[in-house]
Amino acid sequence: MRILRIFSLLLLTFSGFAQNLDNPVTTDLSKKAPGALPELKVAARGTGRTTGHIITLTVHNPTGNASTFDLPACYIPATGKYQPYVVPYSPTISVGPGETADIPLQGFCTDIHTPPVPSGEAMTPVDTWVFPDPGVPVGTYFNPDGAAWAPVPTDAGSTVVPVVPGTNTPWPYTLDTGKDPDATAGIFLAVIDRIRHTYDDLHRQDLISTPFSGNDDREKESVVQQTFWIYTAAITGTGYDKDDFTQQTIRQYENYSGKPISAAPPEAKEKMDEGIDQFWGTFQAVGVEAKIIAVPEGGGSSRPDLLDKKDEKKEKPKGKCACTSMELDLALNIQNKVGNMIADADRTQTANFAKGETKVKLKKIKASASNVEVGKKVELTVTPTLECGCSEAGGKCPPTGTTTVTIKHKKEELKDEFSIGAVPYEIVVTVSKACGSDDCKEETCIVEIPILIEKDKKK
Repeated sequence: MRILRIFSLLLLTFSGFAQNLDNPVTTDLSKKAPGALPELKVAARGTGRTTGHIITLTVHNPTGNASTFDLPACYIPATGKYQPYVVPYSPTISVGPGETADIPLQGFCTDIHTPPVPSGEAMTPVDTWVFPDPGVPVGTYFNPDGAAWAPVPTDAGSTVVPVVPGTNTPWPYTLDTGKDPDATAGIFLAVIDRIRHTYDDLHRQDLISTPFSGNDDREKESVVQQTFWIYTAAITGTGYDKDDFTQQTIRQYENYSGKPISAAPPEAKEKMDEGIDQFWGTFQAVGVEAKIIAVPEGGGSSRPDLLDKKDEKKEKPKGKCACTSMELDLALNIQNKVGNMIADADRTQTANFAKGETKVKLKKIKASASNVEVGKKVELTVTPTLECGCSEAGGKCPPTGTTTVTIKHKKEELKDEFSIGAVPYEIVVTVSKACGSDDCKEETCIVEIPILIEKDKKK
């Protein structure tokens, strides 16, 4: 459980809160975004994140006419010591006469080795952002005689080789992104699109498996961002491989636990190693399938096992699996007044299913802390392990990997990190996990866990 929280910290960094700029400047977006008025005043601030809501764009319309437009996909160059970004999505922006709108921009970091723009800090001016023409073939951005390109040394020995996106042709040059932002924009946006679409395709075929399986949004953000980092580090010559990923995971574990990895229990080390292997194999698989990287001999499999499943034919199941029990590793954390997360509940619960039963409701958990307040953050992580047997063939049925965890307050669905709207605050966690085998049809088992978050009672 704690290992999964470490992966959460490493892969998805904490969110920040964007602030409006007091003095946005006029930026003419009309040539890039039809419908945008030339008089619009625009500014942007970071959120402290590397993935997801990375930027809040403030748009002020000083005119008497409404302005509605789609902001094209773009590349945002680095600002000083902070990382560049890509925004592959095209949000629709609508600003009425005299109004100001804050628009969250969704995107990805392009440099694993530099920190994100801190929450509330100004981004590079919007007029420096690069909006490439999606109709330009990505190969045309390559200019071996340009100052931005340098041949890769023959003895580089990289474990990852970038290829011309969409081909199997290695790209034996490195790119200096600061010297050619136009080429960087065209290449990076083409690459991130290939990764996103490949992930979606593999996920639909149930070929993605990571420690985040069951949390689709978190898993997709993590896999897409990490695969993108592998490519960008390879083409810029800065390097990012499994050893780097492992060392970052270990550092996060040590910072979070306050102990060196050498002092970790053997089972914690084993879970960490398994998670690292599973993640890295998935990153490679998505990159290879997307045709953005190749893995040379000695650098690991260029086609990890999960892709081999694409060619397997599944036999029609016989019989039916039956739920027996589900063990749930539950971690509930409440943020205190100074902004630190304090462990409030960290426990294992077991739901036992009677014969033919597929749904179990556990007793209410009461979680309390002396400083629980309205508006404070709560983080909730649930990891289920399912045991079930085959009613026809006997023996055990293995979990199929399909897991869903939902958190609801009344009818409102919450993310696994949410703000307390009132004290006491009651939520219901529903875990749905399936099991099945070649001999038995799949069965879905459901467990509900009611949780009451309240203040400690005065003694």
